[in-house]
Amino acid sequence: MLDQERCVLCTRCVRFCSDIVGTNELGVISRADHSVIGTFPGRPLSNPYAMNVVDLCPVGALTSKDFRFKQRVWFMESFNAICNGCSKGCNIFVDHRKEKYEDDKIFRFRPRNNAEVNGYFMCDYGRLSYKNEEENRFETALVNKKEDTTSNAIASLYTEVAKNNNALFLIGPNLCLEEMQNIKAFADATKANISGYSPQYIDETFGDDYLKKNDKSANRASFKEANIDEDEASFKNYFDAASLVVVFDNNYFDNNLDLLSGKKVISCFSNHAKTIEKSDVAIPIASFYEKSGTYINVDGIKQKVASGINRDKQAKTISSIVETIKSMIEKGNI
Repeated sequence: MLDQERCVLCTRCVRFCSDIVGTNELGVISRADHSVIGTFPGRPLSNPYAMNVVDLCPVGALTSKDFRFKQRVWFMESFNAICNGCSKGCNIFVDHRKEKYEDDKIFRFRPRNNAEVNGYFMCDYGRLSYKNEEENRFETALVNKKEDTTSNAIASLYTEVAKNNNALFLIGPNLCLEEMQNIKAFADATKANISGYSPQYIDETFGDDYLKKNDKSANRASFKEANIDEDEASFKNYFDAASLVVVFDNNYFDNNLDLLSGKKVISCFSNHAKTIEKSDVAIPIASFYEKSGTYINVDGIKQKVASGINRDKQAKTISSIVETIKSMIEKGNI
């Protein structure tokens, strides 16, 4: 949205659309003291990077309809993170606020300059992905389809894995490297098979020749670092032999629920997924921006993230779940 009375005709937005994305929707209309910024007839400002003009406007004439009047910027706090919209791993600021009597909430993402990754910009898809943090959150553990404590659900996870000789761990490519390594160690200790098979994150229509990549996951490159196989043939062999499937933030089965029939299923998700409906045990976990960790982008650049979110009821990370299991074993509670 343009507040024309603020505009000083610096033409930054015009040059962004012409020089950076090459879509040329904006121009200077009329002449002399009648000059204004505007779009050409039949050409709305709708390219995949359009919201960057809000960041580069020096006087606040261009504002985001999504964020406009939602929060006073001086009340918010920010921390550095990466976008999990695709495998590019664009650097961002996460603007959030914990208001009185309310939980900590993310209000927007802004691009953070990194010349090696995204420069000064980010795509609109990634910018608006902050909404996923609040929508449809999974918050209460389930054991045998009934609500239970997280501690009981974690104990059930270990008990089922320990007594099963044909378990498969299926992990998602949005987990941080440390979580992948901890799951791998857990799988090795319990002689379970592990796979990172996740073709559902590949979208050949999404990527472009600028920032957007066809892989809409944040950390697939860490599978190689953690020595985790994501081959389809291996996954199918493991799955066919498995009587227990443990799913760590991988929604592959959401569109293949029938495959889980006849198998015992344990799942760990931060947001509700159809796989939870088929799960004998379901454990809520921290979302992407509620945890700290290491991520490797599509270009092999390793980036560390430290979360600044302060939830009232913070869900456990997968790493803390593995640590809880170790503690329970040491104390003889399992």
